[in-house]
Amino acid sequence: MAESDYTFKANLGTFSIEAHGPKEFVQPIYESLKPLLEKEIKNFLKTFKPSDIPDEKKRPEGGGFPRKASITDFYEQKKPSSDIQAAALVAFFYSEMAEPGEQFSFIDASLLEKGFKACSHPMPENIPQTLRNAKNYGYLDSAGEAGKFKLTPTGYNLVAHSLLTGEGDTASAKKKRPKQTRPNK
Repeated sequence: MAESDYTFKANLGTFSIEAHGPKEFVQPIYESLKPLLEKEIKNFLKTFKPSDIPDEKKRPEGGGFPRKASITDFYEQKKPSSDIQAAALVAFFYSEMAEPGEQFSFIDASLLEKGFKACSHPMPENIPQTLRNAKNYGYLDSAGEAGKFKLTPTGYNLVAHSLLTGEGDTASAKKKRPKQTRPNK
């Protein structure tokens, strides 16, 4: 596209117009449509309600997660197979789906314990270690303070996509390797 090329696009309902070319061609088209566009914008603003904007947290047509799901329902839907997956799920829920007064941008041992109890997930012996393990898997990252973690894009994708399809990690399915012994000298 040459530097002197201009583009004008307008959509009004099912009507659409696009003009592309030199300024001398595009500008008169724009000027002739400008009063109509201004009138349509004013009419639109008279009838516009903020509730007309779709809430990105509500379930979209093709799926997604409703904002008002309980952590228990979400846990049952996702069925994490390990403490590490469950930790990512709890972090996801409290950062993405919880009600505004219940949302947290980080997760710590007390919030993980609260989430596990709400879901009836078996309590791990060492909750802080579970958070560190989830960090080692790349699902959580340090939130800047000791013991506080935030969900990573990998953790988000695990919960939003992999657990839904049953792919998940294999943290709970790993078999222990036999200990290697060193030959005595």
